[in-house]
Amino acid sequence: MKKNGFYNVVAMVSSFFLFCTGLISLFGWMVLFSTTLSAIFAVTGFFGVLTNSWQLKKYMKQSRLYNS
Repeated sequence: MKKNGFYNVVAMVSSFFLFCTGLISLFGWMVLFSTTLSAIFAVTGFFGVLTNSWQLKKYMKQSRLYNS
């Protein structure tokens, strides 16, 4: 299966939701998990957004070079 930018966008959005869920629970606006689990969710989501945005940028750069 060929990987394209759509998968990076979907992964970035899901990582963002994971990050937001962790922050909401961590700051106590909504009690979802324990503090440790909330921190893990927030950190994991943050790194997921960073990684997927970096991969999306790399994909767009490659596709721009390929199309020109």
